Amino acid sequence: LCIRAGLAREEELVFVHNTSNIQLDTLKPSVCMGGLEAVQFNANRQQGDLALYELARQYRRKGPEIEEEEMLGVWLCGLRETPHWTAPKGFANDFYRLKAIMSSIPGKLGLGWPVFTPVENDPLFSYGLRWVVNGRDVMRLGKLAAKVAGSFDLRKEIWYGEAGIESLLAMRSSTVRPFVEFGKHPYVKRDLALVLDTGTPFDRIKQIDDEKLGSLLVDLQLFDLYDNES
Repeated sequence: LCIRAGLAREEELVFVHNTSNIQLDTLKPSVCMGGLEAVQFNANRQQGDLALYELARQYRRKGPEIEEEEMLGVWLCGLRETPHWTAPKGFANDFYRLKAIMSSIPGKLGLGWPVFTPVENDPLFSYGLRWVVNGRDVMRLGKLAAKVAGSFDLRKEIWYGEAGIESLLAMRSSTVRPFVEFGKHPYVKRDLALVLDTGTPFDRIKQIDDEKLGSLLVDLQLFDLYDNES
């Protein structure tokens, strides 16, 4: 199945002796397969609006060596919000929803925002993005190729993302991030009207606010500008 779907070549497979089921004679070369089995199981029971994730290991043979890697897989399909009176057709899962989910993972580990490049000649995706660090794929995401989805009798669009857990953890800084206590009071939002010379830049206003208020100021935005011509 993984060869037919284009997930791996035969020389990359790690075979095991399974006397109870000859169809399960290889270790999974891609974490993608486990999630597609779950999507197929749900689709056969008229459950097509799904958001799934899995932490699992994948195994590939690289010459005489066997490469074992822990991966995070994310699968989205169907609707992310069911229809209601303000949105009669609901809101479908899409590429940007998947990108937002996957992009948030490095930030939670203190790695900042990933820099993506388009995937090229990847049999797993019709189109997508990848995050490469030191020549190694840390993260990939995109629309699953129709050939891969079709191998599991799936016809709907499926959005899939994966990330190497060990690669992400290796990039994480060893500095311990201290816990900051939650504020005891809700934040306060205020609109301020200022009369300024026309040559005063917004950056100067923000600089003064930062100097005077420090950590008490969470955000500052310019939302309107009035110029008196008289």
